[in-house]
Amino acid sequence: MLARPPKDGPTPIRRILLPLAGTVQARAATEVAIAIAAHHGASLFLLHVNTEVAEPEPIGPVLDDEVGSVAAAAGQIVRAVRRQGARSRVPGDDPGEELLDRAALLARESAVRSRRVIVRHPTRGLAIVEAAQRMRADLVVIGVTPQPVADRVFLGQTASHVLAAADLGVLVVATRR
Repeated sequence: MLARPPKDGPTPIRRILLPLAGTVQARAATEVAIAIAAHHGASLFLLHVNTEVAEPEPIGPVLDDEVGSVAAAAGQIVRAVRRQGARSRVPGDDPGEELLDRAALLARESAVRSRRVIVRHPTRGLAIVEAAQRMRADLVVIGVTPQPVADRVFLGQTASHVLAAADLGVLVVATRR
């Protein structure tokens, strides 16, 4: 494990952000985050980052104000339907949903409060840092498989970005393949 304290010094742990992935490393991080949350009475934010593009690119320019207002209204309807669809999802639609469900169950079994968070963002590392800021997290727990590169150990692009960019504490749970 690698721990980097918050840049502003130690703070009580009340909110923990746990980015999830379908890996052994993420499972190890889940177990560590739940144990820390149980010990500190902290809430656990279970994060799934969907790296698919959030909204489709526009096909072309809108030339008419009336067409533009119709397009805006259609966009609002599509977003409302998506939000409703997210609430009444069909099991198995998104593997991230399963990861969130399993982690929430593990947290519940340890009497840890958890909240599911799904974000769409093209960059996983940046999404984690932004979610940590929005959630006012005190700690991010992330699982990695360290890779030897030249004379150093590379933790992966996502973990490296989180360690460099986050102001809060970061706990990296490293496992072997």
